[in-house]
Amino acid sequence: MARDLRKASLMGAEHRPPSPPLTVAIASRDRVYRESLALPLRRFGILVHELGLDASCGRAELADVDVLVIDTDALSPADLESINGLHVRWPLVEVVAVTGDLPVEKAVEALRAGFFTVLQHPVADQLLVETISQAGRRHHRARARLEELNHTRYTVGSDVDRTQKRLADDRSEEVP
Repeated sequence: MARDLRKASLMGAEHRPPSPPLTVAIASRDRVYRESLALPLRRFGILVHELGLDASCGRAELADVDVLVIDTDALSPADLESINGLHVRWPLVEVVAVTGDLPVEKAVEALRAGFFTVLQHPVADQLLVETISQAGRRHHRARARLEELNHTRYTVGSDVDRTQKRLADDRSEEVP
């Protein structure tokens, strides 16, 4: 009986649709720490780009990124400002901060500035992977919704164009 239940649950897992691939960029001044954050993510099949922190918001690589992880010693006003700039150019990218200094006020400011969440050093691998996965799911939902809205807008726009053309044709056929 237990074996059949286990087999049924495994079969159910086989039929689930695969989750969309996840792309993460890790921005940090410290190459060794970037690699230590990237390792558990890669083990879970997440595509990881490693970036230097200084120019992360101006890089073209962020165009295809779902989640940006920023490693910083303390969340400074410059970090919060750079995220505002990032969201202007790439509004769907979710941002996770990993920081050593985490006063509650700074964490609240970061969330208000658009960060998905703020984690404190040292971060357990499981917590990091789960947080990144949650941020990625939110990113994919937002992208799907945007595509749905764009499709609807295109469809409505096409319908309006066809209706306007038909009305114009009908008016041209009227006898004065």
